[in-house]
Amino acid sequence: MKYRIGFVSNSSSSSFCIIGIDKAEIIKELLNKEHISEIRLEFGMMDGKNVIYYGSDGEIYYAGSSIKEFAEDVSIRDMKKAFKEKIQSTLGIKLNLQDIKLLYGEIGDG
Repeated sequence: MKYRIGFVSNSSSSSFCIIGIDKAEIIKELLNKEHISEIRLEFGMMDGKNVIYYGSDGEIYYAGSSIKEFAEDVSIRDMKKAFKEKIQSTLGIKLNLQDIKLLYGEIGDG
């Protein structure tokens, strides 16, 4: 018998696990700083230059960095700090550490 470990998705959705933001006003600021004016989601996700965006029906709900970007032995708190520093150094946006979360789930095109 074969077992699959990890996320499973169908053709119209993506599973994700990110360190990121779910506040609409911060996501809008990220999109503006990355000069993204048109939301083009593919399987519920869209790559920015510095951030991955997740949503459905042309709307973004989450923005962040895949946890795959971090070493396996890095704590969630350290991932949050690294994401905060990345956003400040690349986009000039200051984030509060309490606004950065471990976000996960499945999202699709609609």
